[in-house]
Amino acid sequence: MLRHAESAEKSKTLRSDGIRARRTPRILRDPERRNADHSHNAHIAPPAVPSMPRRTAGGTSHPHADGSLLQSIFEIGDFVRRMRIKTRFAKLSRAPLRLLRFEVRGDFAECEWVARQPDPWDSSLPQAIGERNASLQALEDAITIRSLMLRTVPNVKSALLRAYRQSASDLLDLVIVGHVTRHDKPPVAVRSVAMRAKLSGFQFWLDDGILEPLQTEDEAVHA
Repeated sequence: MLRHAESAEKSKTLRSDGIRARRTPRILRDPERRNADHSHNAHIAPPAVPSMPRRTAGGTSHPHADGSLLQSIFEIGDFVRRMRIKTRFAKLSRAPLRLLRFEVRGDFAECEWVARQPDPWDSSLPQAIGERNASLQALEDAITIRSLMLRTVPNVKSALLRAYRQSASDLLDLVIVGHVTRHDKPPVAVRSVAMRAKLSGFQFWLDDGILEPLQTEDEAVHA
């Protein structure tokens, strides 16, 4: 009886330790550590994990047993990798673009990022010029991200895209939002970047060529 009690206690301890070892790690870090390394800030949510395959009387298995989940995870990783490469360099601003979140739920996706700041070389020019260049680059990046996502994640049929701009008070202001679908085919011959962004499903407000926040200061989120 004593040996059985000791064995049960060891088993209970192992189960308890196992539960502690599987606790979900904290994704959100303190702002100082977040700002130290932006490349690890993105929250990438994989597709919902399907139920385990179950055999039926006819011998068929769950439709997700053929590796479609792994294929979806590969496509998401490919999008994130290509996005970082594609947006690493830009024409009007060399400042980095920071991915905040990318999530896929079935055939719907959400993607959020922080737009580039004005190029450091524009600091010697009037402030409005740097802000116009950064705004134009933000629209270019939004069009690029939309196209890249629909090309690398073929199962996504519609998506909600949001671009934020970091303000001087360390707030993230929403400046571009897009409800896009795969069926939309924006013309590529349009020269105006703002018009191409509009035709691609994006909504924004330009004041003298500068993107203005789409939300009030109270609705802004901390960076």
